[in-house]
Amino acid sequence: MEGPKGTENSTSGKALCPLVESYKYILLPLTYSSVFVLGLLLNGAMLRLSCCRANWTCTTIYLVNLAVADLLYLFSLPLLIVNYLLQDTWPFGELLCKLVRFLFYANLYGSILLLTCISIHRFLGICHPIRSLPYRTRRLAAAGTATSWALVFLQLLPTLIYARTGVINNHTVCYDMTSPENLSGYFPYGMALTASGFLFPFLVILACYA
Repeated sequence: MEGPKGTENSTSGKALCPLVESYKYILLPLTYSSVFVLGLLLNGAMLRLSCCRANWTCTTIYLVNLAVADLLYLFSLPLLIVNYLLQDTWPFGELLCKLVRFLFYANLYGSILLLTCISIHRFLGICHPIRSLPYRTRRLAAAGTATSWALVFLQLLPTLIYARTGVINNHTVCYDMTSPENLSGYFPYGMALTASGFLFPFLVILACYA
């Protein structure tokens, strides 16, 4: 008698706790639409004001590049909005799926590296204001941002290989990372990307602000 009871309780427990994701088909399009509109207005205004400046400072260079990183993410949002309005159905093909994932991670890791550059710049300016003057120039700030973008591009090249579409329940989907059959190969790359693109810069930021 105990065996059937346990099975019945387990089955009823599963029925009481179903996995419901229907909320995201309303919440995410609304959220992404708000972020898209506000992001375009605010980042566009910042870029316009910066371009009107005759003399760019190091701070201006960093802020312009942060705005560009935000725009990369914003350009992917209209496709994601349509994807969730169609209830997780991706109608745009595999090439745009790869591009959307690449732009998302470019914004993420590009922003982190740019914030790392800003942290180092502030650390030198506060802790070594005189000795660091030769290193806090517009030329070096531009070189630092260019190096950051180059590193991000190299780090994310495998994303263009791993990101792909698939079919789930007769619906074409764009996987967040990669397809299930490629997950074992993606895992070490994902760990290396997290360490180099997030953990190490995060430690540098902590050290600078400490």
